[in-house]
Amino acid sequence: MAKKKRGMPSKTCVNCGATMHARKAVCPKCGKEQPKAKREKAQPAAARARKPAAAKRRRRAAPRPATGGLPQAVSFVRQVGGLQQAKQLLKQIEEIRKL
Repeated sequence: MAKKKRGMPSKTCVNCGATMHARKAVCPKCGKEQPKAKREKAQPAAARARKPAAAKRRRRAAPRPATGGLPQAVSFVRQVGGLQQAKQLLKQIEEIRKL
């Protein structure tokens, strides 16, 4: 299905009633400056702190796997004395995990 086409956001001029883009500050027909939309003020920190305890709780993040990648692997191989030694140690570690 094709997307439904929608018109651009629009507003009407306070002076002549012409339709124009919502972000325009001056009417293209009569040149009258348009009033700016008022936004609500952000709540003060004290008001935000009064949320119920359930709203404050967050999910615990899943434990992340150990990071390090290639540099850590290269360091390990150098520490144990070569690639063959590293492979043997990794095999032993896998055998221990299987127990």
